[in-house]
Amino acid sequence: MELTGDPITDALVPIAQRFVGAVREHDIDLMDELLAEVILVTGGRCDPALALAVVCAALVPDGYSPATLLAWLTAHTEFDRLTSRGVSPQIARELADTERTSSS
Repeated sequence: MELTGDPITDALVPIAQRFVGAVREHDIDLMDELLAEVILVTGGRCDPALALAVVCAALVPDGYSPATLLAWLTAHTEFDRLTSRGVSPQIARELADTERTSSS
């Protein structure tokens, strides 16, 4: 899939997407695996964290405040709170998203 015109950068886009998911889930092991994957994709020609930072920055839309871009943190915290009290994950996700959108 050609997105950027550069095959290496194109290969980094899905890795960056997975890295974002790993960050949101606090999955340090997956983050490490993805950094290793970047080394393989780039042939070790650059710092893997820097490569992911650049691609992730390119994925961030313009015109949004940091509070809006980081609103998922509130939803994630609310999701954890609800599931720890026995609410099913599906309902907790819906409630957390509703809470996030109503407070934005």
